[in-house]
Amino acid sequence: MKVVYFGSDIYSAEHLRFLMDQGCDIGLVVTQPDRPKGRGRRVLPTPVKSVALERGIEVVHPGNILELVEVLSNFDLGILISFGRIVPKEVLNAPRYGIFNVHPSLLPKYRGASPINRVLENGETETGVTIIKLVSKLDAGPVVLQRRVEIFPFENFGKLERKLIDLGKELLGDFLALVSSGNLELREQDESLASYAPKITKKDLIVDFSKPCEVVKNKIRAYDPKPGAFSRLNEQVVKLFEVSDMVFDNSLPGVVEVVTKSGGWVGCKDGRILLRKIQFPGKKPMSFLDAKNGGKLKEGDVFTLPEI
Repeated sequence: MKVVYFGSDIYSAEHLRFLMDQGCDIGLVVTQPDRPKGRGRRVLPTPVKSVALERGIEVVHPGNILELVEVLSNFDLGILISFGRIVPKEVLNAPRYGIFNVHPSLLPKYRGASPINRVLENGETETGVTIIKLVSKLDAGPVVLQRRVEIFPFENFGKLERKLIDLGKELLGDFLALVSSGNLELREQDESLASYAPKITKKDLIVDFSKPCEVVKNKIRAYDPKPGAFSRLNEQVVKLFEVSDMVFDNSLPGVVEVVTKSGGWVGCKDGRILLRKIQFPGKKPMSFLDAKNGGKLKEGDVFTLPEI
């Protein structure tokens, strides 16, 4: 079975590597163009392109994706994961069986660009991975497979993403077996249950300590370790990481109450949370105790809302 793969980021690259390790016959990889990245603005390929070239697979990044329709008609199946571009209907219908997507949510919930961040930010207790056949409407195609996982109370984006990558690879293996056996069954999504996970904006990353502990905890862990939620401390914008505990009491919102080896206790509307790490401009993340010992913060300092 000849497969064409669409993808761009690290999340997608891990799935591509898994497919190749399983002996999947990937004849073409479609990805985003090379772009400047990092402080040095070096032009670098996407992680997916790098993995494909390691294995000697042909890679294209067309300006107009419709140029590929004729080529794609020679493929049996398309798999698309975190591609980063809208794929027109003509392309979706070009491979023999169509193009399928591995989406990190329990569709129809959390359709869109940022499902992992949004389930954490909203305090969900479970999520999962869904494989769907792609249609023109965003993440609305019929479901092939779906599997659930628990979200732990202090689990952050990085840990949940890792869990969903592993689950996605497991489901991909099951999916390919279904396609090969001819036992592929599709189930339409219930539109009445649909919700959306919009693209992250800078405003989404602001930590407001006047909110309840649970809201603050979820905000920080939803963007930990990347891109990092932020607040303002002593006239500096700082990023906050690794929420590890929560106590409900009469703490003052935003006040750094106690700093120990375990981290810094910071007040919220209905209690306080324990944060392990803080990142100052131009620096790497450091423990609250190191920040205190280095004179960067002290007990009694107050986090305030940054201007954006």
